[in-house]
Amino acid sequence: MRFYIARTVDDTFDEVLARTKSALKSAGFEVVNELDLKNAQITKPDDETEKTARSSHARGVAYKLLMTHDESNVMLPCNIVVQQTDDGVEISAIDPEEEVGMVDKKRVTTLATPTRAKLEAALAAI
Repeated sequence: MRFYIARTVDDTFDEVLARTKSALKSAGFEVVNELDLKNAQITKPDDETEKTARSSHARGVAYKLLMTHDESNVMLPCNIVVQQTDDGVEISAIDPEEEVGMVDKKRVTTLATPTRAKLEAALAAI
């Protein structure tokens, strides 16, 4: 089962990182934090791969999700990883439909579908 959506872009890491943040914002997501995994000492010491993780959420979706099921927000925020690969810079994000599929609430899953569409649009815009 694939639990994420992704695309690879042929550009510099820094450029893709900036475009990712801009595309997420344009699609209605707010970046709530960012972690430079290369310099966070959580990768192998000799790993020079550029990698940044971003946590974001779609405006309003977090509130709607909380109003639907109190514990649903443990699945937020959506995580996006931008990393250098041999083929270019990959942007990957958790698939909201897969993530909330664990919750047996119809309204929760109906929130995931438009959120997935927004993430796909953001990735396509990069």
